[in-house]
Amino acid sequence: MGKSDVYMKRWLSNKQRFAKINLIDPGKLDERMCFQTDLQIVFGMLKCRKSKEELLDYVNKNQEYFSNIDEESYNALRVMLRSELSLKEAESKTGGIDMCKALVDLYQDGVNKGIEQGIEQGRDQGIKAFILDYREEGFSEERIREKLKNRFLITEVQAKKYCDTIF
Repeated sequence: MGKSDVYMKRWLSNKQRFAKINLIDPGKLDERMCFQTDLQIVFGMLKCRKSKEELLDYVNKNQEYFSNIDEESYNALRVMLRSELSLKEAESKTGGIDMCKALVDLYQDGVNKGIEQGIEQGRDQGIKAFILDYREEGFSEERIREKLKNRFLITEVQAKKYCDTIF
């Protein structure tokens, strides 16, 4: 049994959560349907799982619930949303998880990763332009590698790899 199965089993086993269970298709529920449990929020979230914007908007609209969600519900939502990532869990004073903050943190992680990738791509392009410029000036590969090591603080192996892509 996988970790996801354990989370779902624990969440579904909470007797206070359900008086009785009826099988329903959450995708076919309309907005007027009301539940007296947190299923209303969970099913609403499932309806917007295909769009990041809709999901974030839904979480923001239901901020009171999502800002202090219990761990079992949080893990069940992760499973139902097929979330591979474990969101950073921001524990509140009551011991619940602030899923709003967790989603903001996840978004920020993505932004930071994009910035890092952009910097890396820019550096690679700069190094390749550097090599081409010195090559056009008639510098030897050895001299270019020396300049690469000094200017970009890279190893001999990295300098050779860059030169191999150009020469």
